[in-house]
Amino acid sequence: FSPDGRRLYFVSNRPPHSGDAPLVAEMGGHRFPGTNLWYVPRDTNGRWGNPVHVDGALNDGAMIYNPSVAANGDVYFSAHRADSGRLFQIYVSRQTPQGLAPPQRVELGDMTRNRMDPAIDPGQRFIVYAGDEGDSLGRADLYIAFREADGHWGKPEHLAGDVNSEGLENAPSLGPHFGELYVAS
Repeated sequence: FSPDGRRLYFVSNRPPHSGDAPLVAEMGGHRFPGTNLWYVPRDTNGRWGNPVHVDGALNDGAMIYNPSVAANGDVYFSAHRADSGRLFQIYVSRQTPQGLAPPQRVELGDMTRNRMDPAIDPGQRFIVYAGDEGDSLGRADLYIAFREADGHWGKPEHLAGDVNSEGLENAPSLGPHFGELYVAS
């Protein structure tokens, strides 16, 4: 959801234009359903509208996953793109007066680490994501990185407490109240 609750973002392999074939992605010689970013708007009566394909460079690939939207409209997501190396990385498309800008990789350190499923704080003060920074207890754990005074992201930290396990933790989502975190495990 957008922080104001007026849009529900999702990914889908549906064709961007009626009559086109569904999206297909390829990685490592394997073909599978691809995904682009979409949203549905909520009207003033609380009803959801028709799906809208997010146009622009954000959707120039077919492997976009787990969108998270900041209060200013910047969209964070995980993807496998030409500049992500062998693994998935986190990207941001910033909101401009002309729409969403081309995605930029979020610099979180070593590119040989898999980073997925970003959950951005509405004020972009911190980001929680799933991955393995070399100290994961299982296949993937949750990490947090804080925005520093100069605007760069600090070194990712293994999320403390009982949230991580020897299993797979992923798909973090921030709740409406500060400190609420939902996660799949």
